[in-house]
Amino acid sequence: MRVTERVVPVFLPVLTAVLEGLWAVSTFVTAQHEAGATAAKQVADTAQAGLIEAQRPFLDKPLELCMRASKGLEF
Repeated sequence: MRVTERVVPVFLPVLTAVLEGLWAVSTFVTAQHEAGATAAKQVADTAQAGLIEAQRPFLDKPLELCMRASKGLEF
């Protein structure tokens, strides 16, 4: 019997199991990376919305003053 005829039946199932394990780990890591990226984007979006809300009074006051001034200058 040749060496390959003895070795292949023994190592093929082992090699298959190792490759399946690597594929499962790769899939898991990819899913975790995507979940982390999605969560980071959501946090950034929430922070941006909070910043806009915090700036609103400072932006509304000049607008209000301009509106009051323009009403006083009716033609």
